Amino acid sequence: MPTARAVRTACGERAAQEVPVMPLPDARAHRPATALPCVMAITVIAPADLVVAESDGITIQLGGVQLDAQGWDGQAGMRVHLHGLRGPETMRRDEDFHAAREAWCRDFQQHGQDLAVDPPQMPGVAVLDRVQVVVSDDVGTDYRLLAGQVAGDGTDWEASWVHGPFPPAHASRLHLTFTLDGEPTGSDCTVLLD
Repeated sequence: MPTARAVRTACGERAAQEVPVMPLPDARAHRPATALPCVMAITVIAPADLVVAESDGITIQLGGVQLDAQGWDGQAGMRVHLHGLRGPETMRRDEDFHAAREAWCRDFQQHGQDLAVDPPQMPGVAVLDRVQVVVSDDVGTDYRLLAGQVAGDGTDWEASWVHGPFPPAHASRLHLTFTLDGEPTGSDCTVLLD
């Protein structure tokens, strides 16, 4: 497991925040030797509170940028981590979900595979799946979504999206535009690569 490294972030005159960036040891293998390796300091310019969206009453924050992720097909790219802020609303939804899952488990034990009802969906899925990121850079690279993961046991209010390809060596910045239901949220982030 890579060690998280914090980088400074800022927006205008507001105070800087810490955003984890998690490079793996093989990150420099994706860029030519003449390029700066990804393990050097990376600056992320983001809203000072790191909020990128409000989805169904839950505040969604940027959790970090991982520059050496892989999609399901093994293609190199970058991963953007998001998380929903915990509070009374997420706790209420978690309690409702756990009660529904326990009821589903009891029904499944009674009826087995004949049970026609699907298990309940984790509450973070409906909230976080609506928030996406569009990636671009200063050299016009065509980035596409390679993989994603939303919610799960232990990551109930977390999501991550992998976009590829890996940024080319001559790119100096990535631009992340966050969307809610396909519409820009107005919260953008820039990752300085050199």
